[in-house]
Amino acid sequence: MKTLVVLSLIILPIWWIFFLIWQPAVVHFVANNSSPAIDRALEYATRGGSQVEDIYFTKDEIAHLKDVSRLYTPISVTISLLALGAWPVLIVAVVDKIKLQSSFKRAAKTLGVLVIVLLLCLALFPLFFETFHEVLFPQGNWSFPADSMLITIFPEIFWKLILSSLIGALGIFAALYWILGNKNE
Repeated sequence: MKTLVVLSLIILPIWWIFFLIWQPAVVHFVANNSSPAIDRALEYATRGGSQVEDIYFTKDEIAHLKDVSRLYTPISVTISLLALGAWPVLIVAVVDKIKLQSSFKRAAKTLGVLVIVLLLCLALFPLFFETFHEVLFPQGNWSFPADSMLITIFPEIFWKLILSSLIGALGIFAALYWILGNKNE
């Protein structure tokens, strides 16, 4: 049961962060741009977009965004289902008065390791970004000219800021869990 509690404590902040980070208002804020092209890109990337011709993106950019959607959708559904399953586990743990301090500590350590891995990805961002795309998009439709709309609205600094936001949010949860795990010791 304690392992399920730890996993539940880990998946819930990941779900919240995943959900919040792709909200249009957050993306516009991070991009420092309220372009309708961003909304269109999010529509393609998170919901597959529509079949109509697009005034913002080339066919290659649309193909890449739709490939993103084919990855985003199952990841989103999986994280959501895991989060949905996490709540009953945590409710049972509280009702059964299971001591959560060790679970908080283990979750904090796991999130801390994840933060360190993501910090390494940020430090080696060009290598991480290229490898990430080569692995997830082996068909090779992810490289675009610097003046393409997709690169213009989502430049490298955008992705670094998104990654930094993810690191910060996970770090906050890790710290909070660490504090809760060490309470009354």
